[in-house]
Amino acid sequence: DLITEIAKREGWNVKFVFDTWPGIYKKLANGEIDMLFPCGFTIERTKDVIYNGENIASNWGQIALKKGLDAESILDLDGKTIAVVKNNIYYDSDTGLAHMAKGFNIKIKYLVVNDYADTMQAVKDGQADGALSSRFFTLLEAEKYGLVKSSILVNPIEVRFGFPKNKPLSPELAKIVDNHIAAMKHEEGSVFQNSYEKWLGFVNKPTIMHNFKVMVTILIIPVLIVIAIVFILRAEVRRKTREITQKNIELEREIDERIRIEEQLKENQDK
Repeated sequence: DLITEIAKREGWNVKFVFDTWPGIYKKLANGEIDMLFPCGFTIERTKDVIYNGENIASNWGQIALKKGLDAESILDLDGKTIAVVKNNIYYDSDTGLAHMAKGFNIKIKYLVVNDYADTMQAVKDGQADGALSSRFFTLLEAEKYGLVKSSILVNPIEVRFGFPKNKPLSPELAKIVDNHIAAMKHEEGSVFQNSYEKWLGFVNKPTIMHNFKVMVTILIIPVLIVIAIVFILRAEVRRKTREITQKNIELEREIDERIRIEEQLKENQDK
């Protein structure tokens, strides 16, 4: 959607090329394509890629597990087989799963496949215990393959546009894309906002439980405020009561003292 809109504004004729991730990234690095989206930002890739500056979305890797397998951290993957995508940022980059496992001295067997769908199919077919894919793909597809989303997350990244470093026009294209993205981020009802809602809006949609919690909170807050006011008023009444009681005691003492003095004066006059 974004590329189509930018091309429309710039008068570009765009041809879309589809391939596996390893194949499409190789085409970008070789300068066979002019632009790649989405392209996760890493320092490693900057040797081949020029990135635009505006972040489009944040993403990370997530492990989806076969049903019945309990794993809450990377430590629980020791001895397990995980299906991964070849040359994937969440798998074999400097901050990917393989690097993390090595740091924790965990032995994971990796089943390398061509795309995210293949990782989940491998788990469904019994070839692997879990699948490593992006959080967006996991959220959308895990249940369709009968997998369970785990809490094991890998390598948070920014998603941007990538341009081949070996092409002279790439810096100018990146600048043009940035200008349009920055403008669309602030345009009400822009293609950027509509596209984000269309493709990623499911991530932030409130659940029934979330709505229930909000409703309960809205109902409870006024009650808590009333209770607080009642306690404050009661405390104030008690304070005032103590003051009045103390003044009454002092007044009674003063009256008793005056009566005593008057009686003494009367006795003295009688004498």
